[in-house]
Amino acid sequence: MSPVDALLEPGERVLASSGHHPTALAGAAGFAAFVLTVTALLVVNNQLGAATEARIALVGLAVAASGFVRPVLRLRRSLFVVTDRRFLARTGALRLETLAVPLDAVQLTAERPRRFVDAATLVATVGGGVRAWGHVAAAGRLAAAARRPAAVRRERRPGS
Repeated sequence: MSPVDALLEPGERVLASSGHHPTALAGAAGFAAFVLTVTALLVVNNQLGAATEARIALVGLAVAASGFVRPVLRLRRSLFVVTDRRFLARTGALRLETLAVPLDAVQLTAERPRRFVDAATLVATVGGGVRAWGHVAAAGRLAAAARRPAAVRRERRPGS
């Protein structure tokens, strides 16, 4: 069973689905580059024993790798789905939060698109509130699926 199937109600049809784009790891990559640079400078520019240099290098690697834990979890666990009835968003790294809103009550837009990598900030306007998620893959496709007229969304496919 796919993660999308667990969120669907009986008879609901998926029009578009996506998750976070790997560009969401850019911050963690920058942090890792900084930590590894500082670690290298510590080892190269100080006259330390081999055991101390090894300890500094291992700690630097551990700190750099720890910066990827939450972003990778968020990347793997996040899910954005537009069905013929609802918009569903399941996000979070450690604690998953699910948002389910009828399509008639939500307006989805893809802002600040990064066309080269097909990612954008997905903005959901529900009533008076606004919710935004950065680095969403194919956010434009999700927004377009949500804008389709209700009659077209509910149209049955041949053979189903």
